[in-house]
Amino acid sequence: MFDYSHFPWEPSSEELFDFMKKNGQRFTVSKGEKVINTGEKIKYIQCVEKGTLKAMMLSKDGRQRTVSIIQAGGIYGFVPVLLGVESSPLEIRAWEDSTICYITKDQAFEKINDNPVLAFAFMNYLSNYAIALVENFESLWFFNPRQRFLLFLRNLYSLNHLEYDHWYKAPYVLTHQEIAESIGATREFVTKQFSDLKNKGMIKVIDRNIYFPKDFKSWVESQL
Repeated sequence: MFDYSHFPWEPSSEELFDFMKKNGQRFTVSKGEKVINTGEKIKYIQCVEKGTLKAMMLSKDGRQRTVSIIQAGGIYGFVPVLLGVESSPLEIRAWEDSTICYITKDQAFEKINDNPVLAFAFMNYLSNYAIALVENFESLWFFNPRQRFLLFLRNLYSLNHLEYDHWYKAPYVLTHQEIAESIGATREFVTKQFSDLKNKGMIKVIDRNIYFPKDFKSWVESQL
């Protein structure tokens, strides 16, 4: 049974991340800059060494939606490069200034073939990738916008947060529009949901930073 803990974050692998940092080349992108265009062939396996990216696509109603968030340690391009996908269905942009490591398919599989530990890490990553893919699509099919909003915040809470006076500070500063694009809703809907959670004492926002009480995760799960 899926717990939707990936939604909408891309899975990562510490072993593959370390391998790519050691063997890959690097480039940097500024906030808002495109990394991969829709329709472009993905030539390299890439990972985020520092920063955050977002993968986006157009929905049926013509709105751009964030389908996954790739944080530091996150890997993308493994499956398209492995399968020889000719045209990317996604546009990938820098959510913040980021440093990207990249390697070729031949580089990756030469090392994987020679290293059983790395090969196991690769298989484990593929398994997590498949689970994340199913979770992201099922969240759109089976959950209403309110539930997706709560799932998003629960998983944001579960990231590498910092504790301040018995509250947990989210690791990202997110606008209502960015959250709306990630859950397939409108900015107005997200604003209304934030107001509701503030009134319930389940969230607070200070200088655009989101704070959660320690029992936020268990409270959300009681609402789903």
